[in-house]
Amino acid sequence: MAGFQLQFIDDFKQVPFRIGKSRAMVDHWQSLRGNGPVPRAEDISPGSMKALLSEIFIFELPDDGSIRYRLAGTQAVKRLGFEPKGMNLLDLTPEDARPFVAGAFQLVSNHHVGGLAHFSSSSEHRKDYGLELVLLPITAPDGQPPRILSLSTRLDPEDVRDDEGKTEIFAVEVENAVIFDLGFGIPAELRGLA
Repeated sequence: MAGFQLQFIDDFKQVPFRIGKSRAMVDHWQSLRGNGPVPRAEDISPGSMKALLSEIFIFELPDDGSIRYRLAGTQAVKRLGFEPKGMNLLDLTPEDARPFVAGAFQLVSNHHVGGLAHFSSSSEHRKDYGLELVLLPITAPDGQPPRILSLSTRLDPEDVRDDEGKTEIFAVEVENAVIFDLGFGIPAELRGLA
């Protein structure tokens, strides 16, 4: 992974989304919470997210440090080339990128902030393509691990993949990463990470 600058953005209007669906998902998330806490998992209705549903992921963050796929939309599954439910995202992430990925998910979950990254992805069986990734915290039912709602959208036209059905590790090159305020503020200790 090449170096990049982690940005912190307090004004949601300034978040550099490149894809309208990303902003739409954050707007929907905000509408679910109103002025209250982080939306609950049971408040997220597939019917209210039809335009986004095919590209969303829901992840669980169990105590063992893994990032487990709980749900993947149809387009997201098509892009991956396999159904990831129950798999650990970190097992599919290059070793040098794992600390960044694990840290990003923990920041979003623990501090109730939003995450945005632009990156390219490639593997032995796929062409390079750019992605915009959004991470948002959601409250899991009592006794269940924290959850993250994620939207992963291609920046370039879909030509899908070179080879179907491969479960593999991806090469990842992060262009930029942003932590943004969701209405709870960005804790001062996070800003020291920049």
